[in-house]
Amino acid sequence: MTKRLRPTRNSVADAACAAAVFMGQAVSLGILAATSLYVFWYRGLHPLSLVPALMLLPFVGTIVAGRFLRQRLRGRQDASAAHAWFVAFALASMLSSIEWFKDPMHDIALIFGSHGRWGCRIVNADGSPAFFVRDTTMPFLLFAPVLGVVAGHWFARRRA
Repeated sequence: MTKRLRPTRNSVADAACAAAVFMGQAVSLGILAATSLYVFWYRGLHPLSLVPALMLLPFVGTIVAGRFLRQRLRGRQDASAAHAWFVAFALASMLSSIEWFKDPMHDIALIFGSHGRWGCRIVNADGSPAFFVRDTTMPFLLFAPVLGVVAGHWFARRRA
């Protein structure tokens, strides 16, 4: 009979960090895919201007830095620099997505008939926002948990 291996605290923490990194990569890839489909499908093959193209770079960086961090975690190697790069790119992606959810997401939502949630600042009669999930909250809902888990793992690993 084979002997069962019990997971250690470090392996569970590394797996949780890798899952958070994967979520950050998935969100970044989704934003890149939605933007690419929007640009090429509805705007035609006109080139994207420089500023919107530069605003997409943090998402690419998050995907690449996340891949590098997950490889380092899998090999149980020192990943301090990989953590730092991923946190920096994920933070830049969160800041960039604040603007992304206002403008391109507004146009994408119009295509799907979901006007009002993205970039319109719709409020209720009492002045409260009409939606909890909207352009001002989505970047934090998507990236803050990822940043919290990865930064917590990074600091815990440095202390050990």
